[in-house]
Order: sequence, then structure tokens, then C-alpha cells
Amino acid sequence: MAAKRTFGGKWLWILIALALAGGGWFLFHKHDPGVQYQTAPVARGDLISAVTATGTLNPITNVTVGSQVSGNIAKLYADWNTPVKANQVVAELDPALYQAAVDQAEGDLANANANHAQTREKVKARSPAIQPDSRQRSHLGRDDRRNCPR
Repeated sequence: MAAKRTFGGKWLWILIALALAGGGWFLFHKHDPGVQYQTAPVARGDLISAVTATGTLNPITNVTVGSQVSGNIAKLYADWNTPVKANQVVAELDPALYQAAVDQAEGDLANANANHAQTREKVKARSPAIQPDSRQRSHLGRDDRRNCPR
């Protein structure tokens, strides 16, 4: 047997389709309220001018700042966007690392001077044993003969 369709079931599907179509139109239809005005009573006061903008801000002049040495900053005399003049000291570096290098170099120099003095004393002590004779001295240059022990 074939099922008998009822007249009400057909109308129910039509109403559901119309409801969905109306809901879709309502959601996707732009509601433009039009121009709206705001009114206020006249009063005295300060005028505030504000500019709102978007985009990229580019400086007139780019300046690259660098140093010839590196280290920890001990004192800072200028901050971000602080105007500075030519040859103005902007920062001081901590001198501890450089002072340590100077102290090391002075120690190395003292060690080298001590080694030099010790070597001169050894040469003086052995000097009589290694004096060149007159035949050897004649082959030496003028400056060498003058420095040669006699």
C-alpha cells in the first residue's frame, strides 16, 4: 500500500523553507541606519585637536651610532631621542677590563726587562771567554767592532 500524503505535511515544509529564506535575508541584509547627528549645547572650553593616522613614520635623517670598542656601560649621559652635539660624550665604558689589560701588559714588560737584564749579566760573565781576536774583529763591520768587548 502506498502511504497517503497529507496536505498539512506539504505546507509544513513550505513554511520551514520560507522561514529559512527570511532568516538568511535578515542576517545578510545590510542595515544602514543612515547619517546620525549628535547635538550638544553651546559652551566655552578648550578645543582639542587630535590627528589619528596609520602608516609608517620615516625619519628625515638616519644616523648610525657605534663605538670602536665594546664593554659594559658605566655611565650613560644621553637617552633615547635625547639631542646630542658633535663630540659630546654619550656614555662611559667600565674601565675594569681595560685596566686589567694594562696591568697585564705592564707585568709582561717588567718580566721582559728582568729577562733582558739577566741575559746581559750572563753575557758579561762569559764575555772574557768569547772575545774575538784581532783577525776576527777585522771582519766585523764598523758598528760591530765598536760594540765588541776588548
